[in-house]
Amino acid sequence: MAEFCPTHQTYWFCASQRAVNKAADTFLKIAGMNDIYLHVTYKMNSDDSAAFTKVHSLEDLLARIYRLNGNQLDESIDVGKIITSFEQDPEKLKQLLVKADVVPAYQDLVYADVTASKGRLLNGLKAPQSNPNHPYVNERDVLGMWPDKLLAVRQLLTRKSPRSTTGRTYYALADTAKVHDQLQGMLCHMTMGNTVNDLNGYLTNPALKNACADVDPQYYSSDVDYADQQIEALPSYATSLGRYFGLPQSTGEMKGKSNLLQMMLKQVVLASHDSDYRGEEKARVWREFAGIHLASDAVSSVKAISLQGKNYVATDENTLALALIEQLEQLDKLMTNKPLMDHVMNADGATFKELIVDPMVARDKRVLTYLPVLS
Repeated sequence: MAEFCPTHQTYWFCASQRAVNKAADTFLKIAGMNDIYLHVTYKMNSDDSAAFTKVHSLEDLLARIYRLNGNQLDESIDVGKIITSFEQDPEKLKQLLVKADVVPAYQDLVYADVTASKGRLLNGLKAPQSNPNHPYVNERDVLGMWPDKLLAVRQLLTRKSPRSTTGRTYYALADTAKVHDQLQGMLCHMTMGNTVNDLNGYLTNPALKNACADVDPQYYSSDVDYADQQIEALPSYATSLGRYFGLPQSTGEMKGKSNLLQMMLKQVVLASHDSDYRGEEKARVWREFAGIHLASDAVSSVKAISLQGKNYVATDENTLALALIEQLEQLDKLMTNKPLMDHVMNADGATFKELIVDPMVARDKRVLTYLPVLS
């Protein structure tokens, strides 16, 4: 069907295949959609030369930065106006960026040149200027897309259906070759971040190799590091939602934010189960792809690492764990190059190791603790 139907769209029995393809395409796009980030270059009014650059999330700009600097705007954002993209009020947002990032003595000398990444707000927000006529509305004027992203991963991997007449039996959308490769590549890039390109960009001879397959840019682009993305803290009444997604809880309560990458990978494990032995074997492979094990005589490990007092091991099926551990080994090997590590990078005397390599090592070790621990 998958091979026959693309060239025979008029056949009635190809309708179900089209529906499957459209569903998979939609879920892949949602799973890979990024938060909105603003890449800001501050330029001199006199000659358009670049002074410095900054990166802000639109969420941070509308919430924290507006709260701290909104009173300095020539004209505040309209009362009750809900902003979900930079293009809705670019001039006021540019002025807000200048007020936040540039010291007062230089604010009249520069302007903000902003490029907004494509995406949607990850977390919910209130309007920057709440409408006083609506004092008792919900705490959010905008719903973030993080539940959509987690649900998309779940739906790509689930093997259950409420329809008893479905002919898909033990299959998941991710079992098709295209979806399988795109989803695995996407999750790999989210896990590995931009370390390879960032580090190799400083070196004449590349030190790291990319462990991830290419992903179609219509589904994912590595604009942000998912290891640094946070899901908003949920209100107390959303406990059932938190339980469904497996958000961290303490004594039955959810307190504080959750890491987006950690929760994306957790959905892989939560969705990858089936009562049919054929589906369960396919599901097990997906669990192993995303997960890691604690050291045990029962686990046939090929790599091991100790973090935060725990001994983790990876089998030959733990693809993401192996990629992270091998990248850490490559970084450890690079750190034996003392002249490179001691190279001074700025006027403060910070070395290449301190500014570039150490944060990469810390990031990869942190991400290893985000991988689901399999039993």
